[in-house]
Amino acid sequence: MADLLAIWAKHRPRGYRVIWCDDLTKACADKPRRTITCPKPTTPLRLAYALHEAWHIRLDPWRSPPPSDLVMEYETERYTLLTLELEGVEVPPQIIRHCKANVRKYLPGGRFWKPGTEVPKKLAEWAA
Repeated sequence: MADLLAIWAKHRPRGYRVIWCDDLTKACADKPRRTITCPKPTTPLRLAYALHEAWHIRLDPWRSPPPSDLVMEYETERYTLLTLELEGVEVPPQIIRHCKANVRKYLPGGRFWKPGTEVPKKLAEWAA
């Protein structure tokens, strides 16, 4: 198995303080405070959560104009999965389910849906 902590060190955004938190629901990237809260990447799923937050920083959802929350989450999940694959980390179906479920929260009927958000067809198909 790949060294998950080494992969995290390679992709961790520089200049950000990392706060380890075992509660996966508390994972977040806070650009103004320059912090990332995420689980310590000791399993592939926990690494996926950490990389997800790193990709939030790299993709800069705070740019102007910002992408919709839906597109931002989709992009972040796709880059997370690609990073895992490129780093040789086995991506079990559980991780893919987590990624897709996260994006579905931003689709119509989801907890974070914002009426009027454009839903690109390829995104909807991927998250289905």
